[in-house]
Amino acid sequence: MALANRTSAPEFLLLGLMDGTDIHLLLFLIFLGVYLVNALGNLSMVVVVRSDGALRSPMHYFLGHLSLVDLCFTTVTVPRLLAGPLHPGQAVSFQGCFAQMYFFGALGITESYLLAAMSYDRAVAV
Repeated sequence: MALANRTSAPEFLLLGLMDGTDIHLLLFLIFLGVYLVNALGNLSMVVVVRSDGALRSPMHYFLGHLSLVDLCFTTVTVPRLLAGPLHPGQAVSFQGCFAQMYFFGALGITESYLLAAMSYDRAVAV
C-alpha cells in the first residue's frame, strides 16, 4: 500500500502585523482613511472625464480608464486588509485567496498596458 500525503489546507490563516491589540483600531482608521481618499479621488476623476465634453482627447480617455482600473485594483486588496485589524486570526479560503490573487494580477497587467498606451500616445503626439 502506497503512502500518500492526505494533509490539505482548505484555508489560509492571516496573522497580523503586530501582537498587541491596542493599535489595531488606529491602523484600521488610517487604512480606511487612505482607502476612502483614494477611492473618492479616482471616482471623481472618472466622473469628471465622463461628464465634461471638453475632455474627449485620447489622454483624458486613458486617464479616466486608468482611474477606474486603479479604483478596482485597490478595492481588490484593501477590504481584506481592513478586516484584519478588526478580526485578527481570520481565515481566508483557498478560492478567495486565488480569486484575489487573480484579480490583483489581471488589474495590475491592465494598468501596465494602459500606462504603455498612454506613453505611446504621448510619443506620437510629440
